[in-house]
Amino acid sequence: MLLGSYKSDSIENETREFLRLLYHDRRGGQMIRLIKSGDTVNSLSTCDEEELAATGTDMAHVYTSVNTFRGSKRSADKLYCYCSIFIDLDCHTKNREEIMDAKRRTADLLEAAYVSGKLAIPTMVTDTGRGFGIQYVLKKSIANGNNAAQREFFKKVREGIYRKYKELMDTDPMAASADPTVLDDSRVVRLPGTFNVNADTYCHLIMAQERYYELSELVQGCHLWDWKEKADYKKEKTKREKKKKERKIIPFRGNYIPFLTNRIEQLKTLQKIRGQACTDCCREQMLFILYSALKQVNGQSAGLELQLFNNDFTHPLGQKELNHIIEETNADPKGFYKLPDAYVIRTLNITEEEISVLGFGSGWRRTAAKRETAKKRKEIRNKVIGLLGQVDRLTYTDIAEQIGISRRTVCTIAKEVGISRYKKNVQVYDVGKRPKNEVETSHDMEQDKSAKNYIESVCVVSSDAPQELLSTSLALYSLSDIIARLHVMPPSLISQQLLRVAEECFSIAELRDTAQYQLSLSLPQYEHLTYTELLKLQLKDLQMLAMLRVTVQEEHANEPEISDQRETRINSYLAKYSDDRFKVLEGCSEYSEQLDPAVLKSVKIAFMQMIRVKRDYFMVQGRKIPATEIKKCFESCSYKDIAVICQRIASKGTILHAQKPFFYIMQTIWNYKHINSNKFGPEKKDLHHRLEERTDTDFKKLEADLERLMLKR
Repeated sequence: MLLGSYKSDSIENETREFLRLLYHDRRGGQMIRLIKSGDTVNSLSTCDEEELAATGTDMAHVYTSVNTFRGSKRSADKLYCYCSIFIDLDCHTKNREEIMDAKRRTADLLEAAYVSGKLAIPTMVTDTGRGFGIQYVLKKSIANGNNAAQREFFKKVREGIYRKYKELMDTDPMAASADPTVLDDSRVVRLPGTFNVNADTYCHLIMAQERYYELSELVQGCHLWDWKEKADYKKEKTKREKKKKERKIIPFRGNYIPFLTNRIEQLKTLQKIRGQACTDCCREQMLFILYSALKQVNGQSAGLELQLFNNDFTHPLGQKELNHIIEETNADPKGFYKLPDAYVIRTLNITEEEISVLGFGSGWRRTAAKRETAKKRKEIRNKVIGLLGQVDRLTYTDIAEQIGISRRTVCTIAKEVGISRYKKNVQVYDVGKRPKNEVETSHDMEQDKSAKNYIESVCVVSSDAPQELLSTSLALYSLSDIIARLHVMPPSLISQQLLRVAEECFSIAELRDTAQYQLSLSLPQYEHLTYTELLKLQLKDLQMLAMLRVTVQEEHANEPEISDQRETRINSYLAKYSDDRFKVLEGCSEYSEQLDPAVLKSVKIAFMQMIRVKRDYFMVQGRKIPATEIKKCFESCSYKDIAVICQRIASKGTILHAQKPFFYIMQTIWNYKHINSNKFGPEKKDLHHRLEERTDTDFKKLEADLERLMLKR
């Protein structure tokens, strides 16, 4: 049993043994003792361990510094040398029985870790009353001098050991927790042999041994990282420095602003994730980090933005504490602090899950790019929803072209928000004439849902239909009479939508008679109803007409596209497509005579399709080729190259049997640009490259005109 191995017959001996081991190599630095009684704190700076051991009364808390200092001031700038790495394990519960249980659990975890070799055995362990204090005393204290590399190495090892203990304590939620404040250079520890007023017990030294550590021994003993011997380390360092010299680094201070902007967004996200968990130290540290970032981005509005951020807490920090954060930060010569991600993660105790969500470690550029992508997706989504709800009744294809996205994306968004206009297997039926005793089937429910969606898409609020109304007349009204009656209805959103949908149905031959008959049954009732009843009946008629319209749309949507329709659609796209290379080919009579018009059109279509390609890669002869490379290949083709490619495709003749002409043409262009072998012979290869020698066409003038046209654009 390691913990509890130290025994002493007096508490004074515990104090002296602790001080002897802790300060065995203090190098003349000042030891600082603090005695805290209530709100009063007395400080003593001394080089005499016996004077330091005089602890005072049992009514006060007594602490001593982990490290030594120059003079009497205990601050980081007055640090003389690093003596020890200290880990503080605290139980935050107030119940005495719970504290004892937590300490037993913590002791079991520590014993297991030390015995198994998971953690190096400490020099000393103290029972502080509410937890344990763990000391790894250095064999040779580290002077706080000009050796910055050694200081940074010490801090890295200290932080690594703290992480190891935190991970160990996290395995048991009922055990003590690791205090992150131990990473402070000016940290103090409770002195063994003194009384803990809060815990109502003495602080005892429960383990002590003449065991001091080199930093390298701690790295290996606590398994912080793979340790390399000095020779291997120098070899790796030489390689890194060589690569660093080869790299051309251009510092750009402007990159720091996007980094800080990303930092601000990360803190806002963390605030939302934690919610009510943002209390005490979490709030203060989060506000401190945020204010330093805000000061560097926009110092004038930093205070206001800090206040707004504080108001978003479930329990905001008091104004006095908030002002203290601002004053302390402004007191710095720079007016802010540059805080790395490692500091933010450590100070706020950010978990691995939170790191993944916030994007720490992945680079601010990547995180900012992801956030920008998410923002654009949200904007597109809102645009689609807005267009779906317009009275103009744009088709999915129209919406896709207007926004610049695919039709599939529009359909997906419409389905997610529940305003999809197209439902399959919808039949025309009279909503008002369904028998009351008829059992409502799932198919009927689907029909109602389809009509409801149609109505919702034009921003009409659905309501319950009125009871059956007996028709006073079955005589059919003329179309003009129906439209005239609808025009004079009391103005409302429902009446406007009813008139629009009715005119749509009258314009479609398949719906004209049905819509005319159904409205003839309802129109006589319009003159004898109250305003509320009239709206209900109009809504019922609107639902009926909407269902008719949806049915016809679905029928047309399911019809396969015939060749003439496809040709018309492609020609409409080609009319909008402009490529100066094809203008040269189509405007030159020599090219027009020698090139197959069908092949030239197919190649032109392929060039048009390549612009809208959204794939990441293509398979070309069993190889995965990035789509960006293929696009560059298309863009690099001159009009002469296109002429040669058309001639090759026409001579081979296989495009007539190609199931997917686009992929056939794409592979042909790729091979033409990247394969030197010529399967067609030199005569055919150079046929169009030497066309200038065989015609009277002024190609230089054509190219000059082309350049002037491109400059104008």
